[in-house]
Amino acid sequence: MKCLLDTNALLWLVTEDARLSMKARKAYETAEELWFSPVSMWEMAIKMSVGGFDFELTEDWWHSIPSELTANGVKRLEISDVHCREVARLAFHHRDPFDRMLIAQAKVEGLNVITADGQFKAYGIKVIW
Repeated sequence: MKCLLDTNALLWLVTEDARLSMKARKAYETAEELWFSPVSMWEMAIKMSVGGFDFELTEDWWHSIPSELTANGVKRLEISDVHCREVARLAFHHRDPFDRMLIAQAKVEGLNVITADGQFKAYGIKVIW
């Protein structure tokens, strides 16, 4: 199984938050390939600038989170021109621009998404939660 981490799943994973479901945790532990996107880092930066999260991140979160993920075998899925084209083709079931890019990346790359957001299913993506 090949999976892409949604931003919340990624954050809950690295902060060991209990909101990460057991099924999501198991998928993380057993995935053949696991990916994260820089769009999640961008989303975190936006959220940090408007008030942050309901938990603490280290001051160097922008460096430590990708480093920790990479050290644990999670691969970085760069945003490509093809992903951008796919965003333009997506129906507007979901309006969040960060999630739309994650959806596009998952569709183009044939990835399941570890997310609590059920709207991803409207795009024919397998959601693990």
